[in-house]
Amino acid sequence: MTFNATSETSLSSSCVGSLLESKDIFQLSRHGLKISKTNLIPAICFYNGSFAPFHAGHLNVLQEAKQYIDNLGTHEFIGAYISPSHSGYAARKLDPEERIGTGHRLAMIQLAIKNFDWIMIDLFETFQSHHTSLYIILKTFISRVRSQLFHDAERIDIFWLKGEDALRYSLSDKFLQLGCHSVYILNRGLNEAVTTSNNASTIVQNCYQKRWEEMRRLSSFPERFHLIQAKNLNLSSTAIRTCAQSSSVTYEQLQSFTQLDSITSYILQHHLWGAQANVSSLIVSSLTVCPRDITELTSEILSQMLCSLSTRSIKVTSFMSKRIGIGRGWGGPLYHLYNIQYLPVVTDISLPNDMVLKLSTGIWNGIAASIEAEFYVKLAP
Repeated sequence: MTFNATSETSLSSSCVGSLLESKDIFQLSRHGLKISKTNLIPAICFYNGSFAPFHAGHLNVLQEAKQYIDNLGTHEFIGAYISPSHSGYAARKLDPEERIGTGHRLAMIQLAIKNFDWIMIDLFETFQSHHTSLYIILKTFISRVRSQLFHDAERIDIFWLKGEDALRYSLSDKFLQLGCHSVYILNRGLNEAVTTSNNASTIVQNCYQKRWEEMRRLSSFPERFHLIQAKNLNLSSTAIRTCAQSSSVTYEQLQSFTQLDSITSYILQHHLWGAQANVSSLIVSSLTVCPRDITELTSEILSQMLCSLSTRSIKVTSFMSKRIGIGRGWGGPLYHLYNIQYLPVVTDISLPNDMVLKLSTGIWNGIAASIEAEFYVKLAP
């Protein structure tokens, strides 16, 4: 990871402090919600996942769901929430060399949806103090919708969006008993596990259709299952990570996997999943001391944390710190580290003179704290 001492990452404690105190992550954003104009049932989409990284296929899921709901004739679409997973879940899903900081995942989502004012990011799941079961997350989300949005929020239906991979797993009725709808969007197309033949696409679609019908048949709430056959984009985060790991990858090659200019540029700019990923995984895994209090953060530990995100050897000789608040629901205090001194003396802008650090709340799978200052400037509630 490369640090740039720009106006985005050179922080003042007052700036970050005001962002942290302005909101509570339990509160749902409302800026993208549409005002209901009909007597139809208001509908909100809930879309969770690790999104490592977010790509055009994920965006397509949201767009297809919006159009599907609008065409039902029974519901009126009013907005969608993306719920990025906790880093503990992402760490279990990904290989060590594939893991990236939560700030990167969220920054890419924000870039991808910046022109879609009806899509909002919900940080509640992301910044729990530990990985929380999906059932609790969904139950809490529905409760938050009911208690926070509009005077008649009890009428709102929740459409829980999933990719076709989810059809491989059974869905317990306890999720549907919460009152949500389960929506499967098929847009992946063929993959390497499917033999290529003239009718392969039809075979795959029929397989998904039968699986969906079986799930409906076994459920007590068959009317809450929805299947959307979208355009096959054949995109996956796994393929993007694999492509990015090549040291000679070109913009055009990576773009063919993300199909979002902003995501391609971000991955290349920050060297995500590049050659340094292998180095960082080894260094992070050797970081046995995780500071639980600012008094435990030594120059040596901070050096290790910085080394885990860089290909170079970094030695911090001194730094100063100031507590700037505690994120409600985040489970840990936040500090502004400043006047960071290095040995040898840094003469370029590749290392930060200041940063925001959140101690021991699950970022980096509980091994190291987050030092992605730009995330806190752009997204911190």
